[in-house]
Amino acid sequence: MDTEDEYWIVGLPPGTPVDFNAEFTVSGSWNVFPGVPQGEFSSEAFVAVPPDTSRYSIPIPGGCCHGGISRSLSLPLHRLGGEHFHLGLHLGSRNYRGRVDESGQLQFTGLPPGAAVVSCQGFGGPSTPARHTSWGRLKTSYR
Repeated sequence: MDTEDEYWIVGLPPGTPVDFNAEFTVSGSWNVFPGVPQGEFSSEAFVAVPPDTSRYSIPIPGGCCHGGISRSLSLPLHRLGGEHFHLGLHLGSRNYRGRVDESGQLQFTGLPPGAAVVSCQGFGGPSTPARHTSWGRLKTSYR
């Protein structure tokens, strides 16, 4: 899986310098198909903001049964408030005689209070607050 988007920092005056981190956390599992003497797989991931990249690539010899995958990548960044930056993510695996399931989560850490990172495709977009209400009150609003 590969994905990329344009990101920027909001909630600060334009041009404010910010040091923060892009963190990509990968988790998953692997298992050997029943009756297969040995399974092997490789797992690889990266988070990139050109010209910098944080990556891992690990070949893992299989064995009996199953195992877990848990890795975190952190890429230190220095950007200005409002400045757009291009970020790419990659997550992949190759499996032999088995199955590999992986997922990844992107987050930005170390931002000052009031700052957030958003993207063109909706990362970190504004949420819509909802008031607690009863089912009866909700039905009356649609009548």
